[in-house]
Amino acid sequence: MSESPGIVAIVPAAGRSTRMGRDKPTLPIDGVPMVRRVLDALRDGGVTSILLVVRSDLPLPELGEPAPRVLFNDNPAAEMIDSVRLALAEAPATSAGFLVCPADVGRLDADSVSRCATVFLRRPDALVVACHGEKRGHPLILPRDLLTDVRSSLCDGGLNRLVRHHSARVLEVPCASSGVLGNMNTPDDLTGSTSDAPRA
Repeated sequence: MSESPGIVAIVPAAGRSTRMGRDKPTLPIDGVPMVRRVLDALRDGGVTSILLVVRSDLPLPELGEPAPRVLFNDNPAAEMIDSVRLALAEAPATSAGFLVCPADVGRLDADSVSRCATVFLRRPDALVVACHGEKRGHPLILPRDLLTDVRSSLCDGGLNRLVRHHSARVLEVPCASSGVLGNMNTPDDLTGSTSDAPRA
């Protein structure tokens, strides 16, 4: 697939996985660590500039090539938005868009990533959101001009508030795979059930 050089992917993976009871990024999905599956989907979907935010005590598996840049968030009270903000501060100044996809969207597929990236590159003013059926999921791609809002109190509760605040700029991208809805938070989620709300 063609690369999307104007898009930087941010993969938050610094959570404590309290509901799962084990570190989610390293859990195997079809024999592959969850975080590696997400990274592979991003790369195969054309997004090769990736910032991965983890705890420094997380034993990372082999992450594949091109390797993501790994950043650390060791604040035990941090929320996902804090990892997103940390990554944004390290993103290249030339980036036009920022794709956010948590590491627990374990069945994300390359086609969904490619569809969202292609739409964003055609409409770089839009807030691009993957959807399946009538439900929204990940990835979410936001344009550079909204970074001030992301860093403000507007988004202290997560990027879902950004999507609501700028609803007129939201562009949903239909995806064939239900994997875009699949935040895996509990052991039951690993057996095939999905949660359908974006939680960035």
